[in-house]
Amino acid sequence: MGFFHKTELVQVPKQQNLLPACGACGLYLTCNSPKMLPYGQGRKKILVVGEASGKTEDDVGRPFVGKTGRYLREKLGKFGIDLDRDCWTTNALRCRPRSNIIPNEKMVDYCRPYLIQAFEEYKPETVILLGAKAVKSFIGWVWKEDCGPMEKWAGWRIPDQKTNTWIIPTWHPSYVGRQKEEGDVVTEMYFEEHLRQAVEIEGRPYKSISDLSSKLRLIVSPQEAALALDSMRKEEMPIAFDLETNSLKPDSSRAKIICCSVSNGEYSIAFPWQGEAVESMREILKSRIPKIGYHLKFEHRWIKAKLGITVRNWIWDGMIAAHLLDNRGRICSLKFQSFVLLGVPPYETLIAPYLRAREDSGNAINRIHEVDLNTLLRYCATDSYLEWRVARIQSRQMGIDLGI
Repeated sequence: MGFFHKTELVQVPKQQNLLPACGACGLYLTCNSPKMLPYGQGRKKILVVGEASGKTEDDVGRPFVGKTGRYLREKLGKFGIDLDRDCWTTNALRCRPRSNIIPNEKMVDYCRPYLIQAFEEYKPETVILLGAKAVKSFIGWVWKEDCGPMEKWAGWRIPDQKTNTWIIPTWHPSYVGRQKEEGDVVTEMYFEEHLRQAVEIEGRPYKSISDLSSKLRLIVSPQEAALALDSMRKEEMPIAFDLETNSLKPDSSRAKIICCSVSNGEYSIAFPWQGEAVESMREILKSRIPKIGYHLKFEHRWIKAKLGITVRNWIWDGMIAAHLLDNRGRICSLKFQSFVLLGVPPYETLIAPYLRAREDSGNAINRIHEVDLNTLLRYCATDSYLEWRVARIQSRQMGIDLGI
């Protein structure tokens, strides 16, 4: 292994290719307006990204001039927005696919460099993503390549930290139009609301973006961790805490808590589950200090099994709150909520392979013991810090005062 730890060798975040792969795609050979350029004056600093040009757009050589474009212009006009004057328009694919059907998902990846180039040239403050291919192209760049189905994205107002830009995904106008023709007026109502929220935003999400690592305190010494926990307990402020364990369930004799983190919303401390730190944590968990969790059943069960106590005064479960606020599937994970609510980029890339056990059993042992300690503590500290911050947003959305 040399001087490198396993976690430094397993998985490096994928770097985006900034050169379009037109040769691999080949669509430029079959359309009238190959590599169609973005259009518009962008006075409101809004970038509108569609999926691909239709026949009219391909014939004219401009995005959004056909039936879909007229529909979009009508909807934006309700809010005083002129598509050509106030926005820039482009597509996930710059060349029209035959029959308006994208034959290969990889073509979106091949063309993404053009979208990145347009973004970096125009520097929009708001990006409206129309349809699944636009979501795949842009969110595949700023968040994760595998961003999942369109159903989980429509309607979020994402304060992306990577670009300091508001991202508003919604359905493609052609889909909304088809739904309306079939008697579905609800989709159109939501579509208009998404556009309204997008165009009413002023400025960027952040004046400055703070470094998340500055909020994390990694403490290897159990004695130092105990002192930090005792100080936090005396503050009597609501906390979020998170455990990293070597299995999903605590029932096996081999099941162990590896590390823990606690956040008061201002910062997070993470420490190995050892010695004096465990005893100080026991006092916090027994106290009346309000506790915040994310899928708190996990921590509650582990603490009961390993310390023989019941966590006192739970006040919030971020996963349950996410489901209550929006009952769509595949949106309740902490990582997804941290992105759509806080714009936080992925931070689990190096850790994720080690959290999966080789066996399909809740008592199976994972490979967390192979992870470099500082890497693991940083991941754990990030979890509890974001749990606290997500809980604050969720509680405010629900009109509940958690005192945070």
